[in-house]
Amino acid sequence: MKQFLLGLILVFSFISMVNVASAQFNYIGGGIILATGGEYESDGFQYYNKSLALNLRLNYNVNKKIELLTSFNLFVPNKEEFAIGGNSKTNLMSLNLDGHYILNPKSRKSYRVYALAGIHLSRWNIENTMISTHSAFKDKNVKESRFVFGANLGVGMNVRINNRLLFYAETKYLVSEMGQLMFNPGLMYEF
Repeated sequence: MKQFLLGLILVFSFISMVNVASAQFNYIGGGIILATGGEYESDGFQYYNKSLALNLRLNYNVNKKIELLTSFNLFVPNKEEFAIGGNSKTNLMSLNLDGHYILNPKSRKSYRVYALAGIHLSRWNIENTMISTHSAFKDKNVKESRFVFGANLGVGMNVRINNRLLFYAETKYLVSEMGQLMFNPGLMYEF
């Protein structure tokens, strides 16, 4: 698993270097994510992420019709209390590499509409402490971390606010074993 993650980091680094050399780095920004909430199952228990996250992004123009976007998402931790005693805490963070295909390249000065597709890597951290108040249940402590891979599919648009600032909004579906629908509005600054 470590070798695979190292290989993935090297691929991301190579893509970034190639894009810097052949494309123009143009936007940095961020926003919020409103999601339907993913579900993680372990040992017969289900854990959920919160539906709110912070999004940070870098955008590269490859040409008039194609953009590449790298984004990092950090979800608000989800804390739950168990009826039998104890609690759980679920943390989720994700990294995405998406390609945007601009659907209206000729009128791109004021707004852009695009289809998006890309890859997704998320890390779920679960801390679970069950303290049983009933003799039929045992106390249980779980600390688990898991990586989940998937694909992003969706649509989005950018609207120019002024000569340096863009508003963006995306809707995408994460296709994976923990799939969820995400809406991501925010702002990007042009360099």
